Amino acid sequence: MQHNRSRFTSIIAICAFALGACSTSPSESSGNSPQFSGPWAEEFESAYNSTDSEFAKTILSDGEITEAEIKEAEQAMTSCLEEKGYTDVEFYSDGRSQNAVPPGKEDSEEGDRRACEQSTGYDALWIYYEIKVNPNNEDWEPLVVQCLKDNNLVESSFTPSDLDRLYETGEIENHRDQEEWTKCETDPLGLG
Repeated sequence: MQHNRSRFTSIIAICAFALGACSTSPSESSGNSPQFSGPWAEEFESAYNSTDSEFAKTILSDGEITEAEIKEAEQAMTSCLEEKGYTDVEFYSDGRSQNAVPPGKEDSEEGDRRACEQSTGYDALWIYYEIKVNPNNEDWEPLVVQCLKDNNLVESSFTPSDLDRLYETGEIENHRDQEEWTKCETDPLGLG
């Protein structure tokens, strides 16, 4: 069987993130949507409004995602994937997952995974992994650059623009075999 790792389809660009919760707290507005506050308020609102999953809406509605809630969502994802024939489903603390792909399912795995993420609401809970490694929702690239500098992986003159160039040209792949580089990309504050 082939094993495949994938990230949430909704996670963008540089980051994968570890466990956490947010100090964001909502108050009910006059409508049906909660009013979120705190450094992740905009992301909570976006995740809440983008999902059709009542399960995910319930989790997001209080402006916090607990470890127990994410474990429940992971179990729902596992059940969904197993119903589609996938086995050995594992979740990592940064939001990645891995599963065995049975013969003949290679071409449908991504679509099956996306369908399970949407039906379980797991795709709306990506924020959980980001909060742990960036609780104040700071601009990500300067954090990565500072971490790279602190670990002597780049010159002191290295800037966020230089990091962008590495991504744009694909040169970033030349660094991904370095454990410290990967740590800086995924958890620059060392909180995960």
